[in-house]
Amino acid sequence: MVRIITSLFIILLVSLGLLKYGAIDYAWSDLLNVFIGHANLITNIDIWHVRFPMIIFLGFAGACLSVSGLLLQKITHNALACPSILGVEYAVALTVIILQMFLPSMAFPLLMMISFLVAMFTFMFNYIISYRLKLGIAAFTLMGVAINAFFYAIIQAVMLAYPDQAQTIIYNLNGSSLSISLKDLYIVLPLCFLMGITWCLRHYLDYFSLDDESLVSIGFSTKRFQLIFITISIAMTTLVTTVIGPLILFGLIVPNIVRILYPTKKHLLLCILYGVILILFIQLIINLFSAQTPLPLGDVVLLFASPLLVYVSRTINMRSALCC
Repeated sequence: MVRIITSLFIILLVSLGLLKYGAIDYAWSDLLNVFIGHANLITNIDIWHVRFPMIIFLGFAGACLSVSGLLLQKITHNALACPSILGVEYAVALTVIILQMFLPSMAFPLLMMISFLVAMFTFMFNYIISYRLKLGIAAFTLMGVAINAFFYAIIQAVMLAYPDQAQTIIYNLNGSSLSISLKDLYIVLPLCFLMGITWCLRHYLDYFSLDDESLVSIGFSTKRFQLIFITISIAMTTLVTTVIGPLILFGLIVPNIVRILYPTKKHLLLCILYGVILILFIQLIINLFSAQTPLPLGDVVLLFASPLLVYVSRTINMRSALCC
């Protein structure tokens, strides 16, 4: 309970920092005037129509990407599984880029549905091939990296073929929170729905840590719940990536950090809280140091994720050595 209250307090502090700092830095008195309804029109619009929606959506994005990575790691028994490494995020990014280039008037729900189908096909292709060939965890991960490289190569080819639209492609590829506004908050509703389903089914995640004989003895349908959790994971990733672009390695880092810090705890709630804290903190760093020309969120996530990935890999190797 103490950890939960502390995490919520940190989220509140970082959120206030995001309201205060940005292209325009406000005084604390300005924020107070906004809250009590005494601020001018421009300040009200900036806070309630730009910064507040960004905080809400980024919070949900961080939570959903973290949970998405946790689900894939649980059902594949692979600590390196996450949507970005397995090719899902670049598949969605490529789909969004192509559809926005050639069908710019396409409705967002249809765009999201097509992106989801492409992402689902990408993951299932990797998963089925690995299962049929009885490949190990390392080969499964390497296949995902190969698929990632394939989609990235196609994106580069599209950039060369359509240089006039290269800037838009780079914007979609690197991840950015600049496009989030009040009208985008309706996307939070399906994210809430998916998160609610995950929370209701959280107890079934524990079954994936059991061996096959134990699962057969209790009559647990592994394939059915694998499909459910895969669908939830891919749907979450598709929604987030369609709006702000791919945040590479985010869904890998947060679950592993939580697992290292709290090996005996239930990880779902902690992944949600730590995902929100990390993504809001990264956005706060961007607002503090490059507010006038904001760095792409995806690039800064990679800067934070790289040293964390080294720490995670070192910790996993040390635990493997101790088990031997």
